[in-house]
Amino acid sequence: MTTPNLLHRLAIGLLLFAPAIAFYGLLLGTVVNVPYLDDYDTILRFLEGERSVSELLAPHVEHRLAGVRIVSGAILALTGEIDFRLLALVGNLGVLATASVLYLGFRPKSGRPRKALAFVPASWFLFQPQYWDSFFWATSALSNLWVLPISGLAFIALLHRGPMTVTIAMALAAVAALTQANGLLCLPIGLVLLAFQRRGRAAACWIAFGLALGSLYASGLALPDGHPGSLAALGRGPVILYALNFLGAAGGFGIPSISTAVGLALAVSAVVLAPSAMARNPALYALLLLVAASAILNGLGREFISGPDYALGATRYRFYGSAALAITYLLWVEGLEIDRMRRTFVACGIAAAVAFGVASFAFGVEQARTVSTRLERGMGHWPHSNRGLAHPEAENAHDIIGRAVSAGIYRPPQSSHEPRNPE
Repeated sequence: MTTPNLLHRLAIGLLLFAPAIAFYGLLLGTVVNVPYLDDYDTILRFLEGERSVSELLAPHVEHRLAGVRIVSGAILALTGEIDFRLLALVGNLGVLATASVLYLGFRPKSGRPRKALAFVPASWFLFQPQYWDSFFWATSALSNLWVLPISGLAFIALLHRGPMTVTIAMALAAVAALTQANGLLCLPIGLVLLAFQRRGRAAACWIAFGLALGSLYASGLALPDGHPGSLAALGRGPVILYALNFLGAAGGFGIPSISTAVGLALAVSAVVLAPSAMARNPALYALLLLVAASAILNGLGREFISGPDYALGATRYRFYGSAALAITYLLWVEGLEIDRMRRTFVACGIAAAVAFGVASFAFGVEQARTVSTRLERGMGHWPHSNRGLAHPEAENAHDIIGRAVSAGIYRPPQSSHEPRNPE
């Protein structure tokens, strides 16, 4: 290999992997062994109890977070105690899994630029810390960040004919649904893929499976407190604006007008891409549909809280906006027929994505460091004051964490501190 070729490959590798290295470096530098918000209920409370199948599948709001509980139970069984740093790392590996699935599914035309270089913008869109709360919120990381790669693998499996691949896709769809509620969207989108391939027998099996899974999932499920009801939510016009904000919040950095415009551009792009993308790369387009449908589904479940702006402030959802940017870019690259046009588009994409990534790190780094310090200091105050825990119900959090420490399944960062009145 000549020196210029080697330098060229090294430059591509640096561009491709630099955001991932920076992302996981920031994670490892800020993550703390402290539960955050839902972690008290979905992880600590579960691990304190009987850990039965019914508890494993018990609903948490509209989700059945079996995946979160299985991973938490496995870490407890392997290490003897729960460590939220390890949970956060496993959760955030979902970003790497998403990038890997997108790279696997990405099928650019032969010619220039090569696949690795063409994929660089997708890497910069995905590996950035606008969704910094995934570093501390294990429940969110293990669900939000894993549902897309699992669903993507299900769609890829459905493109291969044969009963075994359909069975694998069903298993993956079930795992996606038990990772987070929007994993259920694999069912209608998977049916679209099978119908597009004119696979009637497989579609009939998929429908039967979907009805069974959907019925079991919905059994005993309640709407969030204060929700106006499913029909009322469907009739609310702001849900569409919420969905646009959900899609565009990452690209618009949460700024209302810019985020809405980015979301609208992504939605229009998805419509324009539909005919060619479904024919060229149905699995990748199906994943884009899942992101768009997740925006609508989330709007139906969350818009009532504080209107369309809720999607702008909930930074944990910006991973979906990042994925929408990455997938949309990849689909446009695949659609460009002429090498020169493709090279120009990729070059512009690299410049825009690197600028986006640098700005995202400027946004997220200070946020992550601030929250890291606050959580660790709060845990230091808790044994003496019963305050400082990152949970809206202080007494409830105090009781949960006190029992966990007494049971020996959780050791706070300042291990010399003992909880007050843990009983």
